[in-house]
Amino acid sequence: EIIGRAVVGDANQFMNDGGVTTVYYGAARERITAHSDDERVSVEALWRSAQIYALTAMHYCGVVE
Repeated sequence: EIIGRAVVGDANQFMNDGGVTTVYYGAARERITAHSDDERVSVEALWRSAQIYALTAMHYCGVVE
């Protein structure tokens, strides 16, 4: 499921200044606490995100299809 949220980051600089297409992805789906005093995620959500990052890097580098 793809969902959208308002986030703060540097993607606009990568896109506007460098022409690099960017995507935000992270483990904050269960609670919207990013960049707050109460920022946290579960270990399970962090693990799922780490798996996605690893598989994406492997696919990009041609290790898996």
